Amino acid sequence: MSIINRIAEWAYTSGQSAPCDERRRFACDDPYYAYHYGRNIDKCPREDTRQAASREARHAYLYAFYLDQQPHDVTRAGACRDPYYAYHYALSVDQTDRDDTRKAAAKDPEYEGLYCLYVGAQGRRCARKTLGADSGQ
Repeated sequence: MSIINRIAEWAYTSGQSAPCDERRRFACDDPYYAYHYGRNIDKCPREDTRQAASREARHAYLYAFYLDQQPHDVTRAGACRDPYYAYHYALSVDQTDRDDTRKAAAKDPEYEGLYCLYVGAQGRRCARKTLGADSGQ
């Protein structure tokens, strides 16, 4: 564990009684602790913890789902770094088809197919292409 991670962990664990700007700043050095600081200590979304958590796809998705409870450009961009989280962001947070989440999910055939079936507004056409129906298979 790096010194940065240890400081972020210290900031999170020692700040559990009340929010503190200095501890939050240290927690924001690591996406994991930024998300958990926002969720368990601040108990509300903030721009600094959102930005920090969104450096990793998993924490960007979790931040949007549990803290923002609505779509946000920063968390969406973070979630789009990984096809799994892009698909789940579109399904659970956006709850609609978007070009950026569709493109990110399409980087993995499994999530491209799931996206087309469960999210895509053009689901039938997209799913047929993904599942090989248009290629004569």
